[in-house]
Amino acid sequence: SVSEKEKILLIHESRVFVSPSVEEGWGISLAEAMSYGLPAVVYDLPVLRNIFNGGPVFVNKGDVHKLAEQIVPLLTDESFYNLKSQEGKNCVSNYYLDSVALEELKIIGNYAVPN
Repeated sequence: SVSEKEKILLIHESRVFVSPSVEEGWGISLAEAMSYGLPAVVYDLPVLRNIFNGGPVFVNKGDVHKLAEQIVPLLTDESFYNLKSQEGKNCVSNYYLDSVALEELKIIGNYAVPN
């Protein structure tokens, strides 16, 4: 566990986000990393695929060698790095507070408020 300030410093000092997690509830750390432009390599978990399809590089769950192998192009190919960085940012942009708040207002606006 680290403070928010330390977490942000660590993200800014990082080049790639790697998550060998075999279980996720939503993937908040993945979303945070991609929102800062870190390309990500993660196991292909149904919840992550459903929420972040098109953002991270997915590899088969438990395939440690493939997970490590997919990091290399992100560190050696600048154009691939930039592509995955932008795709990650685009992927999580729907989850920014202003986007979520606008969608919730639209939903709320569709319901009549009883007197």
